[in-house]
Amino acid sequence: MTLDVEFILVFRKGGPRRFPRGDGRRLASSYTRSERDEWFSQIWEVRGERQARPDLGRGTAAFPAEIPRRLIRMFSVLGHTVPDPFLGTGTTSAVAAELGRNSVGYEIDDRLRWVIGERLAAAGVPAARVRFVSR
Repeated sequence: MTLDVEFILVFRKGGPRRFPRGDGRRLASSYTRSERDEWFSQIWEVRGERQARPDLGRGTAAFPAEIPRRLIRMFSVLGHTVPDPFLGTGTTSAVAAELGRNSVGYEIDDRLRWVIGERLAAAGVPAARVRFVSR
């Protein structure tokens, strides 16, 4: 068994976000008090993701969808765009679509193109919304 530790750093530019009173997108994006208490703690216990793609080697750094799921729900509302500068196998973009957010991802490893396509198609993201940038 391997005990992996990941660090998540949160940076904010400017002051807190402001939403109009009764904003429907914010209300529809809310989470429960118990979710808030767990998510805004310093340590999360999340089971790791099985590295089930031996054809791609260990370079994919697969992680559980629960990590981006929590972060996206914590720091965005429906309709927001989630950036993913290290697209990898597309986990964050797939979760963003599942949660009603848009995403923009960047990946330079051409070997991952078909994996990203499969994952996003399974999440119901139309192929026309997927852009792949390589070196």
